[in-house]
Amino acid sequence: MAASACAHLCARRGIGKVECDSAGLNCGDNDRVHDRAREVLAGRGIPLLRLRSQKVTRKLVARADLVLTMTEAHRRALCSRFRSMSLKILPLTVYGGKGFFGGIPDPYGGTRQTYEDCLDMMMPLLERLLDEVEEGRSC
Repeated sequence: MAASACAHLCARRGIGKVECDSAGLNCGDNDRVHDRAREVLAGRGIPLLRLRSQKVTRKLVARADLVLTMTEAHRRALCSRFRSMSLKILPLTVYGGKGFFGGIPDPYGGTRQTYEDCLDMMMPLLERLLDEVEEGRSC
């Protein structure tokens, strides 16, 4: 959902220099995006960026200028796997400013409201990230 939301915000702001993608640590390769994620994104007019999952790979991380994770545990796992690229791996919550603690819980298997809450947490963080991109302070 984060990559779809980020791509949507980029399009809405007219930012063409950002490429958004999504990959998981524990997903299957080529699994369908969860129906609730599809429903929540569609309900907000956000096009689904990717129809199928992909596992995170060295190639994907190497290609990226910035890799955002949902939680600190995800960040640590990626940094452990890709030590030489760890400086570009950050939790999305770093864009929450002072007082934003914790990660964004994985909604997988939860209710529609769980997916809504997850997207609600991500959107302002993605907006702040894109503010920094537009100001030339990120990526």
